[in-house]
Amino acid sequence: MSKPSPMTEQQLEQLDDRQLVVKFMEPVLLPLRGASDARKVEALKALPASLRPLFLLRVLDGHAAGSAWEYYVWTGILLQSPDTWPAVLGSLRELGALELLETLADTAAVHRKRMDGLAASASPTVNSGIRSVGVDAIGEDTDRLKTDGTQSESIPSKTPYPPPSASDLERNPELQLEMDALYAQYKATIQEAYRSGAELIRAYVRENGQTY
Repeated sequence: MSKPSPMTEQQLEQLDDRQLVVKFMEPVLLPLRGASDARKVEALKALPASLRPLFLLRVLDGHAAGSAWEYYVWTGILLQSPDTWPAVLGSLRELGALELLETLADTAAVHRKRMDGLAASASPTVNSGIRSVGVDAIGEDTDRLKTDGTQSESIPSKTPYPPPSASDLERNPELQLEMDALYAQYKATIQEAYRSGAELIRAYVRENGQTY
């Protein structure tokens, strides 16, 4: 199983917070592109417990960072994953990224409106198969995690909702404005998570040297 990248003292000092987290986690995450859910869970569990929040931080930001529509689509996909979404939120709590959690809660409320609309417009047969996303999925997530911080099943799980699309924003100017504002908040508040993640890496590397 791939391990995080060994870091030099120069890298620890000269890379900014985001660069440090990305470089450190790249050897773990790069081989997982296109991998099965089971393999991703295996890679997460293979990490020391203290480093798992970095894995899930990159799960979130690796696909959400580029633009408002990417943020909209990826957070919508994660929200519909009943294992991954609470795991991401739990990891951000470990990193102390409380403002980011508020931003994600507001983002989840926007997605929930979309899903409520889909449920309302669906036929009775289809509607009966749509799984509602309740408070537990956007806030009270810690009970959904195992005590070791890993997900209870897989990353990610499938749901019957059609996935969000960039065309949703094109068709709905109000939604576009909401997501532009939330994306701006996200870009500001994610920095707190990376700052905590970088501090975690520096402490971990200096404690463990090249033995990890």
